[in-house]
Amino acid sequence: MPNTDIFYTLTNATLYLGVVAAVCGLVSGVIAFGVGPIFGAHVVSDRGKSMMWKAGLIAIIVGCGTSTIAWLIQASAVQN
Repeated sequence: MPNTDIFYTLTNATLYLGVVAAVCGLVSGVIAFGVGPIFGAHVVSDRGKSMMWKAGLIAIIVGCGTSTIAWLIQASAVQN
């Protein structure tokens, strides 16, 4: 594969952007989950809880996918 360092760098950038996006979703879900009952908006609290679950699942998917791709690119670079 020609110049695999570029692909490896792009894969790592995707990993970090995905994790940052998932952490932002997790933080906003925690805020909604915590603030909802204070103001009597239990619907907001339920949506915050679902946002936390979704953000955690997205973090796992993004982390596993990009790590696997990065490993494949690095393994192909070692063989050459």
